[in-house]
Amino acid sequence: MSDLKREESASSPSRDNVLSPEELWDLRRHHNFIIGLFVAFWVCAILVIGAIQFLDLSEAMARNSIGVLFAGAIVMLALQYSKRCPRCRANLGRQARMGIPENCKKCGVRLSDKKKPA
Repeated sequence: MSDLKREESASSPSRDNVLSPEELWDLRRHHNFIIGLFVAFWVCAILVIGAIQFLDLSEAMARNSIGVLFAGAIVMLALQYSKRCPRCRANLGRQARMGIPENCKKCGVRLSDKKKPA
């Protein structure tokens, strides 16, 4: 009888829905990186638009600046969609608009270490 209880506790579903501290740290780092890139992108966008409007830039310089801005947006999208769930390898970029969702919609694993308010 005691062996049966040990087997049940070893394969507890609550244990399967918990990520290791290293996996949580990696997800939190990726989330913070994406948020930082988003803020940096918009600061650069405002600076580029301001420079185009108020400085006497050549047409080629204005086009190049806008091209670099679009390239930055493409890189940001690629980074957002590059992160995968550590458990089921589902794409997390499709599950959240920016950063990492709280739970994976495919396997249900909790992706943040924040406690839900009771």
